[in-house]
Amino acid sequence: MKKIKEFIWNKVPFVKFIHKQIICFIKYLQFLIVKQRQKKVYKNLCLIAKQNKRKLKIGFLVNENEKWCCQTLYDKLKQGKHFEPIILLTSLNEINREKLDEKYSKNVEFFNKYCNNIQIVYNNKTKQFDNLEKYKIDIVVYQQPWFIAKNQNLFSISKYALAIYIPYAFVEEYEIINMFKYNFHYMLFKEYISHEFIEQEYKNKGYKENNLKVVGYTKLDRYSDNKKYEKKYVIYAPHHSFGKRSLKLGTFEWNGKYILEYAKKHSDFNWVFKPHPRLKTELLKNNLFKNTEEIDAYYSEWAKIGSVYEEGNYIDLFKQTKCLITDCLSFLVEFLPAESPVINLKRKDSVCIPQITDKISKAYYQVYDLEELQKILFDVLEKNIDVKKQERLNLKEELNIVRNASDNIIEDLENTFCKNF
Repeated sequence: MKKIKEFIWNKVPFVKFIHKQIICFIKYLQFLIVKQRQKKVYKNLCLIAKQNKRKLKIGFLVNENEKWCCQTLYDKLKQGKHFEPIILLTSLNEINREKLDEKYSKNVEFFNKYCNNIQIVYNNKTKQFDNLEKYKIDIVVYQQPWFIAKNQNLFSISKYALAIYIPYAFVEEYEIINMFKYNFHYMLFKEYISHEFIEQEYKNKGYKENNLKVVGYTKLDRYSDNKKYEKKYVIYAPHHSFGKRSLKLGTFEWNGKYILEYAKKHSDFNWVFKPHPRLKTELLKNNLFKNTEEIDAYYSEWAKIGSVYEEGNYIDLFKQTKCLITDCLSFLVEFLPAESPVINLKRKDSVCIPQITDKISKAYYQVYDLEELQKILFDVLEKNIDVKKQERLNLKEELNIVRNASDNIIEDLENTFCKNF
């Protein structure tokens, strides 16, 4: 029977077409249902706010603490009069692709450290996800559109709550948005984005739903103190995308082991290894290490000469960093207000590079091979030569990416639900 199904699927031309049309119809039907539900939920929340019956309960659905970008927003909501923030700690809904138990334990430890109102909505023993309705959440804030459990996704929660999206990265590649457009982005009540440049880029590429709101990027609120910090760290932060079907940003294959050896020889620098949360998985999947023991040994080598930083809330670390070595797109933007140099590890076959990220990258030191890397490490780290500093300062002023986004979001929430609090 299996072979017959495979034959029909691969040999009968119209089968795939019909299947695609059915999926599109189902997604569109779900979209219409969500929109109708949202109208009712929105009216009810406005009524609650106007009558001042209680605070509106905002639940941050989180599954990877490394991507947590709303600490300042959470703290300010907690101090305010109109909203009650709560962490809804869940897990990635995927199988055999992560060390989920290890990740879950780290999440619990992280959010207990930084947030005091936490509700665990995933049973790590039974691997079951809670229905969020029983927690009486009014607004659910998502941090990414993928690996969400069915009973915690936008369609499920739309019966009793509104969905808001605060992306964990400053820039989302529009190709990724297209993948989740109809079952996530178009269903959102509101999406808070970081810059007018990005809003215009989305609209130019065909984004049609009128639910975008430019507020700035919440993670960068930590830079708002404008203090000067001692620059004492050097960070190596490798991305995970090596595979053929990935963004092809990852350059670990040609520099990962070399940079470790360089760090050992230059132990006078305060080294920090900050890997992407998916790095271990992708290193193994792409055969860059033979087994997990080898990967763990690599991480341990970094711990011996410096530190390994694998959690969110890292902007304070950036403020104290004299140089960042990375191939991660989001860090290129997030590090700009720190004003220090970046050695941007590149590859020529990368895909989906947003224009604003490309513009920022040109103010850094781009390297494509070991020969270039050796020269730049010598100039920037050992000789403290930074010829691109003024270019970065000018770009920082031009782009205006630090905007007190948390205040802007709270103001918008208050205006949205009741203008006369």
